[in-house]
Amino acid sequence: MIVNLYDVLGSRKNPMKKSRKKELQQKKRVLKEDVFVTFVTGLWEKAAKAKLYLITALVVILAAVIVAGLMAEREEVVKDEGYEALARLKERIGKMESATEEDRTAMEDAWLKGLADLIPKTEDSAVQPEVIFYYADALFRKGGDDNLVKAERQCRSFVRKFPDNYFVIGVKELLGKTLFEQKKYAEALEVFQDVYDSLLAGEGAELKAAKYEACYYIGRCHELLGELEQARSMYEQLASQGDESPQWAEMARFRLSKMKS
Repeated sequence: MIVNLYDVLGSRKNPMKKSRKKELQQKKRVLKEDVFVTFVTGLWEKAAKAKLYLITALVVILAAVIVAGLMAEREEVVKDEGYEALARLKERIGKMESATEEDRTAMEDAWLKGLADLIPKTEDSAVQPEVIFYYADALFRKGGDDNLVKAERQCRSFVRKFPDNYFVIGVKELLGKTLFEQKKYAEALEVFQDVYDSLLAGEGAELKAAKYEACYYIGRCHELLGELEQARSMYEQLASQGDESPQWAEMARFRLSKMKS
C-alpha cells in the first residue's frame, strides 16, 4: 500500500525516485569528467558545427547558381533585344537602293545615329561587335575628317576588345582604309600586311576578295611612300591572278601603267 500511495502522490514526493535522480546526476558528472567521453563529445560538437557550415555553403552555392541563371536569362533577353534592334535598322537601310538621293542621305544619317545609340544598349550582348563594325563602316562611308577619326577609334577599340571575333578581319581591313584615307600610309601598310598574312591560306570567294584587296592597298601604300620596287612587286603579283580577282587585277595593271609613264 505504501508503494501505491507514493505512486498516487507522484514522484516528486517519492524518496526512492529522489535517490535515483541523485544517482543519475552523479553518473553525468563522472561522464563529464571522463577524458574519452569529453573527446567524443567535442568531436560531435565540431561535426555539428561543420554540418552547419556545410549547409550554409550549400545554400550560398545554390544562391549563386540561381543568380547566375538569372544573369544568363538577362543576357539572353539583352541579346535578343539587341539583335531585334539591329534587324530593324538593317531593314530600314535595305530600302535605300530604291530611295531618292535626298532620302538616301537621310537614311544613311538615320542608320549612323541608330547604330551609335545601339552600342551602349548592347554592352552585355553578343551582338555588340557586329553593331560596332557596322558603325565604324558607316562612319567611314560618311567620310570627312571627324568621321574618319571616329571610325579609326572604333576599329582600334574593336580589335582590342574582340581579337577573336568573326568580324575582326573585316574591321582590320576597314581600319587600314581609314588610315589610308587619312594619309597615314605607313600605319595603313602595317595593318594591310597583317590582314594579307592572315588570309594567305584563306578559301572562299569572300576571303580571297579580301586578300586581293589588301594586296592592292599594300602596293598603293608602298607606292605613296616612294617604295616603288615593293609596290611594283605587289601589283605584278596581283595582276597575274586576274582569273581569281579580275577587279583588283585590273586596278593593279592600271597602277603598273601609271608607274611606267
